[in-house]
Amino acid sequence: MAHTATRSVVRQLESLFEGGSVAGLSDRQLLERYLAGGCNPAGEAAFAALVGRHGPMVLGVCRQFLGDAQHAEDAFQAVFLVLAQKARTIRDPDLLGNWLYGVAIRTARCAKQQIGRRRKREEGNAMKGPGPGACHLAEPTAPPADQPAIDREQAEAIHGEVDRLPRSFRLPVVLCYFEGLTLDEAARRLRCPAGTLRSRLARARDKLGRGLSRRGVTLPATALTAFLVSRSASASISPLLCNTTTQAATTFAAHHAASGVFSASAATLAQEVLRTMFVHKLRLTALSLLLMTAVATGAGLLTHSLAMKEEVMENPAAPEAKIPPGDADRPRPVANPDDVSLARMTVAGRVLDPDGKPVRGAVVDLVARPRAPWVGASEDVAPFTLLSQGQSDADGQYRLDAPRTASTRVFEVIALAAVPGYGLGWAELNPDAEQPSADLKLPPEQTVRVRLVDVSGAPARGVEVRVLGLGRPDDQGHYKGVTLWANAPKGLRTWPQSVATDDNGRITLHGIGRSVGLNLGVRDLRFAQQDLQIAPDSGAAGKETTLALEPAKIIEGRVLAADTGQPIPNAIVSASAQVMNEQTRGSITTKFRADAKGRFTINPITSTSYTLGAFPTGGEPYLIQQDELKWTKGTIKATHDIKVRRGVLIRGKATEVGTTRPLPASSIQFIPTSGGDNVISGWPAIVASTADGSFQIAVPPGKGHLLVFGPTSDYVLGEIGARRLYNDQPGGKRYHAHAIIPYEAKAGDSPLEVTATLRPGVTIKGRVEGPDGQTITDGFILSTLRIEAFNPFWRGDYQIPIRDGRFELHGLAPEASTRIHVLDPEHEWGASVDITGNQSGRDLTIRLQPCGKATARFVGPDGKPIAKHRPHFEFVATPGPSPYSRNQRDRAELASDVEFVANIDRKHYWNAPRTDDEGRVSLISLIPGALYRIIDFSTVTDQDKGAQVRKEFTIKSGETLDLGEIQIDKPDAQ
Repeated sequence: MAHTATRSVVRQLESLFEGGSVAGLSDRQLLERYLAGGCNPAGEAAFAALVGRHGPMVLGVCRQFLGDAQHAEDAFQAVFLVLAQKARTIRDPDLLGNWLYGVAIRTARCAKQQIGRRRKREEGNAMKGPGPGACHLAEPTAPPADQPAIDREQAEAIHGEVDRLPRSFRLPVVLCYFEGLTLDEAARRLRCPAGTLRSRLARARDKLGRGLSRRGVTLPATALTAFLVSRSASASISPLLCNTTTQAATTFAAHHAASGVFSASAATLAQEVLRTMFVHKLRLTALSLLLMTAVATGAGLLTHSLAMKEEVMENPAAPEAKIPPGDADRPRPVANPDDVSLARMTVAGRVLDPDGKPVRGAVVDLVARPRAPWVGASEDVAPFTLLSQGQSDADGQYRLDAPRTASTRVFEVIALAAVPGYGLGWAELNPDAEQPSADLKLPPEQTVRVRLVDVSGAPARGVEVRVLGLGRPDDQGHYKGVTLWANAPKGLRTWPQSVATDDNGRITLHGIGRSVGLNLGVRDLRFAQQDLQIAPDSGAAGKETTLALEPAKIIEGRVLAADTGQPIPNAIVSASAQVMNEQTRGSITTKFRADAKGRFTINPITSTSYTLGAFPTGGEPYLIQQDELKWTKGTIKATHDIKVRRGVLIRGKATEVGTTRPLPASSIQFIPTSGGDNVISGWPAIVASTADGSFQIAVPPGKGHLLVFGPTSDYVLGEIGARRLYNDQPGGKRYHAHAIIPYEAKAGDSPLEVTATLRPGVTIKGRVEGPDGQTITDGFILSTLRIEAFNPFWRGDYQIPIRDGRFELHGLAPEASTRIHVLDPEHEWGASVDITGNQSGRDLTIRLQPCGKATARFVGPDGKPIAKHRPHFEFVATPGPSPYSRNQRDRAELASDVEFVANIDRKHYWNAPRTDDEGRVSLISLIPGALYRIIDFSTVTDQDKGAQVRKEFTIKSGETLDLGEIQIDKPDAQ
């Protein structure tokens, strides 16, 4: 699920590859592409390549100066904000790394000064007591285990001396030691013989040693050499950091806010560096004039050491200069720091052992699953991103500084902790909390031993095995654990690493908690893709679990254009299968990418039949084809070409009503009225809008509708019936979207142009308390405001959680009202409340009351009681005819939004109550004021009747309602 690059970085790099190989582009060429492209994909792609190329050196320098990971990342971003602003003024773009090194040192020093000033203010505030604006500094994180044994002061001294080296000696040090170029590569870059460069490196080391001695830094020559050759001034950068830095820098240079992708502190730091660079430029100009005057008068003044420097130098005592308003180097204003999109949060808590004692030195990671579009033509599956990292101190406490999250932008936020000797600990956090907190308890460790064999029993050697999830289902059908799917975020330290089986097919996994099951993924072309379930405590007493791997079923073929027979390059090919076995149950879809000639070789999960899909990615109006493939028993390979048909392209732009603000990362899907013959539509065919809100999507000829969902849930939902969508008739199940756009396309049409305008709603916030004012910690809200693009109709299991006694509702129209239902199953408290848009801005309080219950007696047509009958019991969110009705008048109306109560209140109904020998049953924990139905589902296949509503009722708080006798027409059909 996590991935090697975030989706936008992949888009940027793909854009680069379309224009030529990254390896073939110099820094100068990349800068030229960035300056020509700006904020468009080509410009962002070029800038992303520069961040990827030079980022490790910049981040390494910042970390060595600042120590704390978050401060270092802020400085890292500031360096590239400065690059974006100053790109046109760099004198020698071919040696950009040298320029960035100088800016990185200046930026790190500025950051260090800012931190020092802030700490002094905090110390002063601490003497007076904490104030409302108190700032909390993140605790310094431990250096990587492979960092050389040189402390921060020594590293800073080394960089100071490198910065002072004459250009001819500094350039080889930066290129060879800090950027990792080979001697020959650096020699070509500097246009000098390799022997000359080797001599300059040796002389540079001597000069560094003498300079350090003058500073009073005693460092053996071997330690200095080890520091340099180890590339200790380089650090790996995560895809998330690369992506956010690229977006922030390109938009910063364009003079507008970066919509939450960089911190206010990074922008402020960049402005400070730009200011000092301008001041330095003024000083150089003044000094040059002074020099010319001195030469003219024969004074013979020499300022060689300063004039030789191309890079900016730091002088903390330099006077401030007033910058002309129109000057290109003027620092740009940043967005309001209070804006939640730019805000930061501190996540704090303790790491505890199984006995509740503090654990020192545990690594802590913070991850989130963003509400990113589920793009059909993508190999990514529900990726997590890494937000922050830290470590517990001697008291077991940890503090993480991270970008502020919100439930409108992320599905979930999880903190994870790990330390050798214990199992992984985790906790889900409130994404809307200003300062989330959680204690992370580490369970006792079990060592899991697994042996993989093939179908003949021979060891499966060299098979890569990944941990996809840790946890176990409870007796209510909930999965209690954490699942990161196929790929954990890069740089994640807490999650178990993938391992390969040895010659005996064995793997050993550590750091797994007791009573925790594992979901393992196998990705190996010799075997079918498969997920393996390891039962909880399988490692107890040293037991080994042996599992047989299914042999590979290889599907080869090409993706071709049906009209021309030409290959469709780089299409995404999906293989879906219905699987029911001991390890896996349900519909499983795996995705693969075809090559530039449309060829694909895939090894999906084992099945007897597959539904193959081909998702074109080149922007041509080809539809997403869906083919059925029956597997021939006894074969290990099948060949199948997928031919995609030409459709009609629809182009549009997602914007906000009233402001015309573009809405990137909106989700757009189409539903054809005719259904579309073997064409994938709906949420599996989602496309996403780009940075300027534009999108394009191929649709089959005929009528249909586009359903558009904004990047967050802050927009007002519209409504349309399923019969209107699929049959052009009134009525049917209620579908929802932030914009619903009808279209009619004819074969051969030029692209249709549409506009998707989304109306912002209001947010309602408040608290929920029990009958006597108790804080509700385990409850949820049922509301039709919670609709997702991948399920554009209401589902009762899509609930709005109550966290720490508080709730948030988003996307309510200002003039509208909606009914919500609140349930605390643990205490059997509930309430039904009408919320109006004009309540936005107030802090509401919802007080729950004891739930009610109902009793009923189920009988057959003969009046005899039906024993052991499981009632078909529904919760009604929106009144209307039953969606199962066969009555034509009912079918012409919009159906009610309903859900099985078992999918809502799993505590009481997952193992549903059944009637006793007298046909009686009690239905408990019913929300006061909510509408419920009892359905006779025995006649659902009857073309005249369909499923029949036998009883519809509401309940009062504390009431026990007798529903009387309820007839089931065909008891045996149940």
